Amino acid sequence: MKVSLILASRNEEKYADEFFVTLKNQKRKPDEIILVDSSNDSTPEIAKYYVDRIIFTKPKNVGFQRYHGFKQSTGDIIVFTDLDAWLFPDWIERLVEKFEDPNVNVVRGSVLYSEIKDKIPHKFTSIHHCNTAYRRKVLEEFPFDVNCSHDDRDMNERVKKKYKVYGAPLAKVFHIGSFSKISTKGKAKHYADADLYLARKYKNLWMYFRPIINDLFCFTEFRVKWAIYHFWFYMRGLL
Repeated sequence: MKVSLILASRNEEKYADEFFVTLKNQKRKPDEIILVDSSNDSTPEIAKYYVDRIIFTKPKNVGFQRYHGFKQSTGDIIVFTDLDAWLFPDWIERLVEKFEDPNVNVVRGSVLYSEIKDKIPHKFTSIHHCNTAYRRKVLEEFPFDVNCSHDDRDMNERVKKKYKVYGAPLAKVFHIGSFSKISTKGKAKHYADADLYLARKYKNLWMYFRPIINDLFCFTEFRVKWAIYHFWFYMRGLL
């Protein structure tokens, strides 16, 4: 099976060097690496020594970037991650081995944050594009929404109606850049806008109430400032 690795980036120079070291150390190398970039920093200059192709796009959203990366890819298995992550050495190997079963079409690996432990099940899990792989036919049938920033959540809503998402607990990435790339207020507004887009797209109660429930969890995790900003932007847009 030919494996294509798709990377979407915007201003990741802070993380890029370490990311590409962990990519270079993979036991199972991807057959092609495509970076879809909308940076105004040195990310593409760092990346050009490690990737097969760089596609430059306007700074829209990751769904838009991943769509264009997939359209340029040639692999049988399409793998996604982010540059603000560290990849365990057997990451790709552990993801790809799941596809030896012809009934497996979507695989999600473990995404680790700080001290959070790996609890991902072997099957029936959720898509997270910091660590997910698809058979090509899935993305041909369910293309990325180019207007959606919450591309993981959108794909979960559509893909899981037909395909089971299998877990690969040993396919691990450490997501070091989560909630640190832009200001709390700026990122909260970005997330609120994306939540509003999905609520209006699907028009179901879960999509409307999920962001509010997430804010309540943020309070319990002492991310109070984030929750207040996000709730304010989300409710202002909703009303």
